[in-house]
Amino acid sequence: MSINNCWTLFGIVQGCLTTIFACTWVSVHRNVPPPNQTWLSSLGWKLGMMLVAVIAPELMVGFATRQFFVARRYANEFQGLSITHRLFICMGGFMLWSGSHPIATMKQLKERPDYVGEIAHVEVEDIMDKSKGDALSKDVVLTQGLWFITQLVARVHQRLPITELEVTTLAFAILNLFV
Repeated sequence: MSINNCWTLFGIVQGCLTTIFACTWVSVHRNVPPPNQTWLSSLGWKLGMMLVAVIAPELMVGFATRQFFVARRYANEFQGLSITHRLFICMGGFMLWSGSHPIATMKQLKERPDYVGEIAHVEVEDIMDKSKGDALSKDVVLTQGLWFITQLVARVHQRLPITELEVTTLAFAILNLFV
């Protein structure tokens, strides 16, 4: 194997791994952590979820879909709350300091309609402001994904073989769009 072939192989592997890591890092959105969680355990949770996303990316799509449908299902029970409010409830984003459990649970909200009224006063813009999915990181991942796809199309156009790693990376990029 010549040195040029080694560099080409290295470039393919590096491009695929970078794309998989970037897509997975940006697509994994965790629920709101408990108030006493350290940054190290939060990072460990994110890395664990990334591992799940790499091994079984369809699970991440399933998690996101389930949370969306649960939030939609509560539209009738929680009148006056937008889909953003209901998703934030599902994520554990609202804190109620009643009893020993600080997270606003569905049971608490069903028992106390006044809690729902208080949550309805929170502006959607304030909830969106808490999002950790900033536009810059998503733009970087989009650029990386487009660059990867451009390289893949160029290889197909030159009638060069496509590796299984490249096909897998393309599948990751497409699947993470849905997450």
